[in-house]
Amino acid sequence: MSQPVSRPASQPASAPASRLALEPRLPAQVALFRFDAHRSGRSPVAIPRQRPRLLWRFATKRPVATQPLVDALGDVYVASLDGHVYALTKGGKLRWSHAVGARIFATPALTAQGLLVGADDETLRLLELEKGQVRWRKTIGACAKLPGMGMDRVRCQIDASPLVGPEGTAAYVASDALYAVGLERGEIRWRGALPGHAFASPTLGPRGLVVMGTKAMAVVALDSRAQGRQSWRWGAQYNCDATAAVAAAAPLDVREVTHRGPEPILLDADRAARHLGALETALRRPGPALAERVVD
Repeated sequence: MSQPVSRPASQPASAPASRLALEPRLPAQVALFRFDAHRSGRSPVAIPRQRPRLLWRFATKRPVATQPLVDALGDVYVASLDGHVYALTKGGKLRWSHAVGARIFATPALTAQGLLVGADDETLRLLELEKGQVRWRKTIGACAKLPGMGMDRVRCQIDASPLVGPEGTAAYVASDALYAVGLERGEIRWRGALPGHAFASPTLGPRGLVVMGTKAMAVVALDSRAQGRQSWRWGAQYNCDATAAVAAAAPLDVREVTHRGPEPILLDADRAARHLGALETALRRPGPALAERVVD
């Protein structure tokens, strides 16, 4: 589950202390894929000592490929491959649903301004939380509208979960490039070039760097404080489709995804000047490494 957040309130609750001190903590109203901007995968919520029992179940028309987000009231927001975003009460009852009209693979971002949703129609939407109405929508990318589902057709689709900056006023969204988008009005503030389409979600690193893997067999870091200028690039042997995790005073942990290269890869997150080597895996056999990392 994600970090609990509150719907708009006069005094936001304090965010739980983070062990990742790379940047200021995100505002309390923000909940992201893999918990925080550094994609640590760590949560302050304790795991039950006993096997939990099922409290409720809500059926969507197609599978769910995204992570649910939970606010401070316990309400749940989830996007489905059926092209809908659902808001549920903590008891599993439907509050509202919004039809996007395209598959949603990327986990939305819960922000102080609303729910930020990217989909396969190359469009980013901000939904208000009370009734799910659209506050604004923005087409991302400049891809030709070609028939079929070839790589040029899909490279502008938003397959990566948005990243909200530490100030809480802008989001970083990856498709054919990395876009900085204002959360209040949806304006594009800058566009940073990527060597290929990004399935991996952007991760906040040190000094305002935004790090992500791409389909071009490369991991790149773009400087959010310099209009998305590339700070470094590391060439991999295979596509990097899993989201990186960054920890303070620790390397960048990137898992290369391929049918021949399942090893997690460690990089220096600040410079990528050195490849720190592949992690040993307990079970080494051919197969894709699709899971993201957890930072301890």
